[in-house]
Amino acid sequence: MTSSNIEHVYKISQANSMKNGYNISVGKRFGSHATNNLYYFDKSNDATPADQIRVLENETASTLNNIAINFLGDRNYTQAEHFLLQALKAEEEYNGKLSQEYGMYLNNLGELHLSKGDPLKALSIFREVESNYKLTIGTENNNYATLLINISEAYSDVGDFISAKHKLIKAFDLQKKVLESNHPDIGITMNNIGILYQRLGKLPLAMDYFCNALKIYEKHFPNDHPMKSLIKNNMAFFKEVKKKL
Repeated sequence: MTSSNIEHVYKISQANSMKNGYNISVGKRFGSHATNNLYYFDKSNDATPADQIRVLENETASTLNNIAINFLGDRNYTQAEHFLLQALKAEEEYNGKLSQEYGMYLNNLGELHLSKGDPLKALSIFREVESNYKLTIGTENNNYATLLINISEAYSDVGDFISAKHKLIKAFDLQKKVLESNHPDIGITMNNIGILYQRLGKLPLAMDYFCNALKIYEKHFPNDHPMKSLIKNNMAFFKEVKKKL
């Protein structure tokens, strides 16, 4: 990447950072959408121009990804996709496709297409992410479990609830291995399994998962937390359905 192009990326990053609550000098974002800290280069130090270019080259893909996440959080899918594609291009140029970061950015792109209502496109992307993860981070970690959950959601969105359940149960089993038993992520997965069983007409099983998810949330979140409200609503729906049977 040329010096002028890197300067352009820096200016875009700086403009978005000032608008969305970043602290440029320490490189940390105070907003809620980004999953990683931003590592912007502080031009006020004594580094040479060549050093500045190297730092910006190393962080260009990460910066672009975080800008994309900000737009994704605001549901500005057009801008989010633009910056994610740029992040993938930059990461491929610097480190190739077989890097953990490339898989992460690609997973974000898949989540974007899920949010846009294009689960088939998302599934195609998630399959590529799965190939990347197997060669980079492996399959015994929560990042891989999260990918399985994303795949499950995509299957569910196209109406394939059996495949969705298979992936979600696999993710659940993995989370129980790599996370503490009362971890909030396990509660979220339990709730999602409950929803799937509800859609499959297996209401007693659905209720069991809703109840267990609520027990985990009781340990972590206040009564007015939206996830607790969601589970309680699911349980109330179950009770109403049961009355009509």
